[in-house]
Amino acid sequence: MQYKFGSDIAYQSLRPYKKRLPNSILQQFFKERTRSIIMQKLTKIALLIVGAILVGNVEGKVYERCELARELHNTHGIECGLLDDFVCLTKWESSYNTRAGNDNTNGSHDYGLYQINDNYWCSDAHNPNGNDCNIDCSKLEDDSIGDDTTCAMFIYNRQGLTAWYGWQNHCTACGDIGIEGCAVEYLGGCGVCGY
Repeated sequence: MQYKFGSDIAYQSLRPYKKRLPNSILQQFFKERTRSIIMQKLTKIALLIVGAILVGNVEGKVYERCELARELHNTHGIECGLLDDFVCLTKWESSYNTRAGNDNTNGSHDYGLYQINDNYWCSDAHNPNGNDCNIDCSKLEDDSIGDDTTCAMFIYNRQGLTAWYGWQNHCTACGDIGIEGCAVEYLGGCGVCGY
């Protein structure tokens, strides 16, 4: 009697012994082998599911422009005179993505919505010394932006908006179109600060 359980290779390996082994031993072998194969396949399926879930969360929270403007103003207290600048710089630094990251040519890394640099503002395994914001860099890549905004305000109070290249390269043009033009572009239709 040939058993269809388990792999054919396993069956073929026992074939010479089939006449010498009792059926109960053969049946037990194939039960165990089948159980092992099923467990291996279930483990692979479980790992694929977990992997898919983790990959789905890699992007983090990507804000819509108005959603971010409202949260920065209403929840985190960014004043109207600064709000359009903060919305502009986060657009150009991270595309409003809380888990954005960037490796810089000097070996440092930028983290999160505001692309806060580990050489100066947060600490990570790569650079435990740069921690003026007194925060672990990984906290800048979660979906909670309160601590990110606190650190960004600390940086702003120390260095101004020129601390961010995204602001320097894209948001200083607000002077050319007028402050009102920038506010309309970054706050228009959001229902904050009169826009």
